[in-house]
Amino acid sequence: MIERYTPREILKFGLSTQGLSKKHILLLAEALSKVPSDVLAETLDNIAFVSNTRTSGLAFNNERPFPSPQASIFLDKSLWNATKTLREEVILHELAHIFLKHINMVGSSNKNIKNVQEMFACSYQKKWLSDYKNDIKEARKLLRRKQ
Repeated sequence: MIERYTPREILKFGLSTQGLSKKHILLLAEALSKVPSDVLAETLDNIAFVSNTRTSGLAFNNERPFPSPQASIFLDKSLWNATKTLREEVILHELAHIFLKHINMVGSSNKNIKNVQEMFACSYQKKWLSDYKNDIKEARKLLRRKQ
């Protein structure tokens, strides 16, 4: 099984957030708990999660000096009313862009690079969720064997 942090452990890290309510921060931590702990350890210190009213699911690697967050993930308010599955997919997809160190392609005319970046972010997001679901199934099997 893959090591992951619980939502409670993630909240103790002190997520960098702007404009998110306590409820939204809890939902964010729940989504991030699906990601391997080594990925979170490598990325969370450098990400700001920002409430946005225009666009959901934009990730930017910023050109800011440390200690400012080096990346931002913008989350539209409508995302919090979406299904749990969709919310987790969007958050993990954007985290994958940051983890993979993708460059900001907003406004770029180079569709090939955009498409490749999207393809890789999607594959990481799907793998993280698939691995999480497989680990849950395996844990349930182990519990049944012990009973």
